[in-house]
Amino acid sequence: MVSSNFTLESWIWDKVRFWEDDWLGRGNLISMYPRLFSLSMDQGKTVREVGVWVYSMWRWRLKWRRVRFEWESRQEEDLIRYISTSSLSRDIEDMQMWGGDTT
Repeated sequence: MVSSNFTLESWIWDKVRFWEDDWLGRGNLISMYPRLFSLSMDQGKTVREVGVWVYSMWRWRLKWRRVRFEWESRQEEDLIRYISTSSLSRDIEDMQMWGGDTT
């Protein structure tokens, strides 16, 4: 499940691009964090590819081209807070409310 009003079926995580698609329902992350996108090594990757399950908790594993400047690190903290407001569930079946383009 992504946010309290948005459900993302686990199989679609392989199709929804982390930066490029509007998977949180408030615009894509590129437009919200253009500088971080330019530094990201996760461009074009899916939601599933930028995190891992550790026991039953989802952990984001963002990769960067270089160490961020202090102001970029603050943006990264903001990004992590923003995407962490969603809660992903790995055991959702037969539920989907995805209105974005998955091509």
